[in-house]
Amino acid sequence: MRKAKRKGEGKALRAEIAQKLEALAKALREGAFEFEGESWPLARDFLEYKWEVKIKEGKLKFSLSFRLDDTGSEQIFRPHKSPKQIKKQMGALWKSIWRDLRQERLPHPEDVKALEETFRGYEPFVEKAWEASWKECHERVKTLLEALETEDLPRIKTLASEILSLEKDCHRRYK
Repeated sequence: MRKAKRKGEGKALRAEIAQKLEALAKALREGAFEFEGESWPLARDFLEYKWEVKIKEGKLKFSLSFRLDDTGSEQIFRPHKSPKQIKKQMGALWKSIWRDLRQERLPHPEDVKALEETFRGYEPFVEKAWEASWKECHERVKTLLEALETEDLPRIKTLASEILSLEKDCHRRYK
């Protein structure tokens, strides 16, 4: 089974959160786990689950988790995202990273990690004609992630500029 980990947080109206939970419930009834635009087929009807409610000092925290053991089915947790969805996610992450750098701030490590994950997620869609350019850009993203540990803003900005240049060159040549 391929490892995958997704996290997120945000703020939304109660009605929006209820819609997300209703969509999740519908997908579960239909045999899939769907959330935030990703879908994993569920090979079994029976799931283990765990829930927790904490109320402390006027704050309420609720969590719900599902568990499904893989018994040989490679299909269970393979996300189904289209190349277009992945590219859109990649663009949004890159925009956030670039905005931080323009404001002379270090990018959020979670954004760079997520960008690297989207690169890996897009790999099955890479065409032979531009595979070398793709790999070079992906390597620069990995280096950017490593460079964040040093908090060397000039080096990080240089790497980001190189990534942007590689992206523009690749799009100019292959789009």
